[in-house]
Amino acid sequence: MKLSYLGPQGTFTEEACFKYDGESQYEHVEYPTIDTVIASVKEGQTQEGIVPIENSIEGSVNTTLDAMLEQEELFIKSEILLPIRHNLISNCKDISEVKAIISHPQALAQCYKHIKRFLPYAEIISTESTAKAALIASQEKSGVAAIGTLRAAQLYGLKVLMKDMQDYDNNITRFIVVSKNEAFSGDDSKTSIVFSTENKPGSLYALLREFAIRGLNLTKIESRPSKKFLGEYMFFVDVEGHKDEPPLKEAIEGVKAQASYFRVLGSYPKGRL
Repeated sequence: MKLSYLGPQGTFTEEACFKYDGESQYEHVEYPTIDTVIASVKEGQTQEGIVPIENSIEGSVNTTLDAMLEQEELFIKSEILLPIRHNLISNCKDISEVKAIISHPQALAQCYKHIKRFLPYAEIISTESTAKAALIASQEKSGVAAIGTLRAAQLYGLKVLMKDMQDYDNNITRFIVVSKNEAFSGDDSKTSIVFSTENKPGSLYALLREFAIRGLNLTKIESRPSKKFLGEYMFFVDVEGHKDEPPLKEAIEGVKAQASYFRVLGSYPKGRL
């Protein structure tokens, strides 16, 4: 069994792999982008894949939302919640030597205040992952630092110039496990769905009312452009409960009957910190 993740080694996604696969039942296989991780599962190169979908500070990872919308044969099988701790790592001897900072755009955004306070004149460079940033920093003799994990610093032989430089302590990223197989039903589940509705007054309210009248708690609702027409949106909703159990089953039937597009992305166990 193979489990794909956003690589290279040393990313937070790899840490999510270790948390999900604590007994090392899978062979972990790294891929360079979120799209290639998801494609690896679709094409059968790996049986499951782990990608980030939401951060408590920066919000949703739109690349993941769009990819899940496109790949209709894939499901969300599980979720992993991971506290995020960012570190400034480099070959530089001291923070005063840092002239450029490289990392994933989300990591850079999550450390914005620290960067402006301690390194206001540093050049900011984006790359595909925090581990790729660490790899690049390890190839530079001076002047370049990465924002990444302590594991990445260890893997690439970098010094830790600043620990815990995230702007907020409650920085948590939610990862999903993507699979062609749905999760088994169980207690304390969450369900992810996506739908669209006609562009007319009250149409969205009518769909959301199906959850409200049954006392169902929506933990997330977000819109994304349909990419078909200006003003047409897809709505991603997470709701507590399992799709096959009442009252969520009845709510889903009510939404499906009214929506112009509807799909269950998966029912799966809630993640735990």
